[in-house]
Amino acid sequence: MKKMMKTNVLLFVLLLAGSLSALAQNTDEAQCFVFDNCHDFCEGMAQVERGGNTGYINREGKMVVPCIYEKNYFAGDCYEGLISVKLDGKCGYINPKGEVVIPIIYDVANAFSEELADVRLGDKSYYINKQGAIAITVEGAQFSSDTRNFSEGLAAVSVGGKWGFIDKQGKTVIPNAYDDVGSFSEGLAYVEKNDKWGYIDKTGRVVVPVIYEKNWTSGDYHEGFVCICLDGKYGFADKEGKVVVLPVYENAQPFYEGLAGVKLGGKWGFIDTKGKLVIAPAYDDAWVFTEGLARVRKGEKRGYIDKTGKVVVAFNYEPFVGGNFAEGMAHVMQNGKHGFVDATGQLVIPCRYDDADTFSEGMAAVQLNGKWGFIDKQGRPLTIR
Repeated sequence: MKKMMKTNVLLFVLLLAGSLSALAQNTDEAQCFVFDNCHDFCEGMAQVERGGNTGYINREGKMVVPCIYEKNYFAGDCYEGLISVKLDGKCGYINPKGEVVIPIIYDVANAFSEELADVRLGDKSYYINKQGAIAITVEGAQFSSDTRNFSEGLAAVSVGGKWGFIDKQGKTVIPNAYDDVGSFSEGLAYVEKNDKWGYIDKTGRVVVPVIYEKNWTSGDYHEGFVCICLDGKYGFADKEGKVVVLPVYENAQPFYEGLAGVKLGGKWGFIDTKGKLVIAPAYDDAWVFTEGLARVRKGEKRGYIDKTGKVVVAFNYEPFVGGNFAEGMAHVMQNGKHGFVDATGQLVIPCRYDDADTFSEGMAAVQLNGKWGFIDKQGRPLTIR
């Protein structure tokens, strides 16, 4: 009888301990998952949303900037130490301490890039520096969308419906002659004229003839190559404008880590920079390589392969938007729930979340029971305080 009583007492203690542990976990999680939405960490800060407004937390979970600012297209991550915010319909800039450093007076205030930000005040467009002083007045820009960020020393501006480029002194260095343009990357930028695309250098010289079709892959140069499309077929050109991979593929993706995804016969594989098919077309979908691995899909299951085509993460997961490797982890989904695998293919954070984002600066935004918060690489939630 005494032995049975001891056993019952022990079971009661264990059950009580388990209940208290679960209660503590639920209490902890209630203090962690408190936001309506979260953005990735950038420069040690993450934008969060609550009650229709936005604020910012640091990596310790401290609410550095309360959720007092309005949601808007221009507000976002911390770039070059400053954050664009909106209050009472006007925009300005705060620092990571939450202090207003450039007055909240603008109708539009875009992110800083290369020490300058394009802003709109009334019917005028300007570029301002980090002290808030006007560095460039853009003449002839009719709308806020007529100016873009600086990239590699030049910024695209539209005057009279045509695009060109200015330098940091505000001088027009490439005339406004194009229907659309992109930002400079690796010394080249795409230009559009009469629904055809090509590429120019910083002097305005046409490097890739403006004869190619617009396509979802066309954009910035990456790793010295750009995807081109002619008669509905895809290939690649180098930085001298030479076609190094003939347009023979049904679709293609940019080069990442020396390989590019290409579609042939309805299936995806990968080529190298010489145009050699190094991973045979065998997949229903494929994405770019990051950290040595690429996500691929077969039927309704997704896994990851290495650069030899070896399956590293088994085809156990459901397809969804997102999921490239970042900081040694990839976001996966199983039975409608989200978790994370590591580069060996192990499920290191269980699939228990309603939604999730990529790891950035050691943290990933995840959603649990309709609320967002952050976890670290051990799956530990960040307490918000």
